[in-house]
Amino acid sequence: LSGVGYLAGEPDGAPVNPGPSSLADYVCAVYGALGVTLALRERDNSGKGQVIDLSLVEAMFRSLDQTLPNYKMHGHVRERTGSQTPAAAPNRNFPTGGGGWVSLSCTNDKMFQRLCQAMEQPELAQDPRYALSNDRIANRDEVEGITQAWTTSMPREAVVEACDKFEVPCAPILSIADICAHPQFLARDMFVALQDELAGEVVLPGVVPKLS
Repeated sequence: LSGVGYLAGEPDGAPVNPGPSSLADYVCAVYGALGVTLALRERDNSGKGQVIDLSLVEAMFRSLDQTLPNYKMHGHVRERTGSQTPAAAPNRNFPTGGGGWVSLSCTNDKMFQRLCQAMEQPELAQDPRYALSNDRIANRDEVEGITQAWTTSMPREAVVEACDKFEVPCAPILSIADICAHPQFLARDMFVALQDELAGEVVLPGVVPKLS
């Protein structure tokens, strides 16, 4: 109902569920926690608390960023774009050698220049088809094809390392198996083992956020 499901999926495909089926529950819970803090502030100021009125639909709807004002001002109905971002290119999820994936983003010309250096093709940054953001968007298939040819030529870790070296926004798309072996998640205590009378040891996600 919120409109989020309409936007999830490939342009020529059916709407898909965006991630876990309980996503709306978690998003709504965060807004609920915010409501509690606002109600407590009101109680501290006026001596009276607040009734918190919140729904799953409204919590998810609130995440649609410019979709509503664009429709109301211009009649533009935002459609599915897969992992692409309409306002930038190259900007989507790319396959890598060995079967992995990365999310790679170039939202301005300087980022694209650095990507060209990472790909060892600096001349692309001077090509009139790709030099400016609007030109790259107009030639999205070409520039993202070049990018994909590069990302698929090496393992995921090498793609991320090259992008890090040249300050190109890029991250591996991790499975739960990848996450369980990832040093950042381990360092942040994001795996908490608890004992259950029936199930034995159960590992749950750690607390977010952490407080002092």
